[in-house]
Amino acid sequence: MDDILRKARWNSSTFSSINWDAHERVLHHKTRQKQCVLATLIHGLANTHQQNKMFYGQSDLGPVCLCAEETFEHVLKCNNPWTNGIHTEQLLKLEKLLNTHSMPCPVTRAIMQLF
Repeated sequence: MDDILRKARWNSSTFSSINWDAHERVLHHKTRQKQCVLATLIHGLANTHQQNKMFYGQSDLGPVCLCAEETFEHVLKCNNPWTNGIHTEQLLKLEKLLNTHSMPCPVTRAIMQLF
């Protein structure tokens, strides 16, 4: 638990407010591939150009905007007009998905405010 608190920058109250049984039920009904993708995203392990630069000496600039280091946060927040349309579309899908799984409204709002 301490490792999760540190990595996510949560306090014990935030950790305790999560319905871990619901979290497990959602993951349990996913294919192995989807479980791996979700775990990759949850733990901040998605490949970005930042990692490509670090490990392979390639450019770290975002492939669409070509003006900022591509970190996972940049992928979610890039202000390029093309990516803005895709972000909006995907955020609407995320919100619908969270509501479909009966996510408590305060949790959905907190997640959506991250973006």
